[in-house]
Amino acid sequence: MGLIGYGRSVVELPSAPWVFDMNVIVYDPYILPEQVGLPGVQLSGLEEVITSADFLSLHAALTDETRQIIGESQLRSMKPTAFLINTARGGLVDEAALYVALSQKWIAGAALDVFVNEPPLGSPLLGLENLVVTPHVGAHTQEAIERMGVMAAQNVVQTLLGGQPLHRVA
Repeated sequence: MGLIGYGRSVVELPSAPWVFDMNVIVYDPYILPEQVGLPGVQLSGLEEVITSADFLSLHAALTDETRQIIGESQLRSMKPTAFLINTARGGLVDEAALYVALSQKWIAGAALDVFVNEPPLGSPLLGLENLVVTPHVGAHTQEAIERMGVMAAQNVVQTLLGGQPLHRVA
């Protein structure tokens, strides 16, 4: 299992890959080796993670650095039996390059719940048999819903007291 990004969402995965005795390699330029803290997980360079992974899962924020972090050259360097998983952000993957990679079987398959344009109406990716698409529902956990309710209540109280909302919606 290769992971690009190693934040809280990875550490808290309930069905973490290391539970199944998988070797896990991680690329995250902001994490120090002592911060990994899980057995069987090692930090590595981006190229090694991409070329070694049987399953490459993206867990990075979308920034100028990470925009299309997976493009044509990265897809070509993946194993032909590998699967790409993106449940992080649309824009991390060059969707045109992914379409070619899946159509021409550079990789075995992909699973996405995020796209550059959502909903992905008219995306040619949707017609591919080796792509699994699910709705992006990561924020719909019980904890996230409770947290959103608390934040909304804090905003109401703060506003009624004459202040600015603590949590703005852009």
